Amino acid sequence: MNQSFYISLISCSVALISIAISGFTLWLTFLRKGRIRTTRPNIVAFGFDKPQGPPKVFLRTLLFNTAHRGHVLDSLFVEVRRSETIQTFTDWAYGDAKIVMGSGLHIPREGISCNHYFLASGNFSEFVFLPGEYIIRIYAAIFNRKAPVLLDQLNIFLNEEEASILKSRSSNVIFTWNPDSKKYIPSKGPSIPLPVS
Repeated sequence: MNQSFYISLISCSVALISIAISGFTLWLTFLRKGRIRTTRPNIVAFGFDKPQGPPKVFLRTLLFNTAHRGHVLDSLFVEVRRSETIQTFTDWAYGDAKIVMGSGLHIPREGISCNHYFLASGNFSEFVFLPGEYIIRIYAAIFNRKAPVLLDQLNIFLNEEEASILKSRSSNVIFTWNPDSKKYIPSKGPSIPLPVS
């Protein structure tokens, strides 16, 4: 009788453990929302949308979700800070061959890799790309969430020559990530297209 009792107890324990594992797997796979993440952009650029247009920030990255269920983005935006000066770039477009204005983008677990374009908003006429250290914060406004989520923060240094190029609006300044120095390295590049705002 004692042997039967112990066998039943073990059977029940195994069954409960199996149910718990199944429930956890269900939650992990289908119910957990996870978080939106981004890889470090390999390319970042400062420039302008047309000679007399607003300043723009360009970057290429992979947006992905950490769980099976995806998230829906209301929008992406970047905040550019230099010393005490802060400029928000809220007009967002994305795409590679076809560039579209950003709104209501679903981010699955597999992710979406593409170019992202951000135009300065508000009183951008006072914003100038001056020499110095820049902090670029990438934010996601997620559907049904009140506060935006910080996805990444980038540090970029703009020297006198690069600032002069941007002041003349003759070209963009493109930065590429260097894994050896762990810094963004600048180079003069061609104009980066952006749809008319």
